[in-house]
Amino acid sequence: MSKLPSKEQLLGQLCGVLAAVPTKLVRTLNAAPSNLVYALQAIKDQKEN
Repeated sequence: MSKLPSKEQLLGQLCGVLAAVPTKLVRTLNAAPSNLVYALQAIKDQKEN
């Protein structure tokens, strides 16, 4: 029991985990349109050359 973090530390870790989940979801959802834009820009650049 003495090796366990304090209650405040555990609550802080829990808050960090709870905040990370929506952040990762938003980044994942944002990645698909961003990758599409990069791919379309690469195709445009390739056709121009």
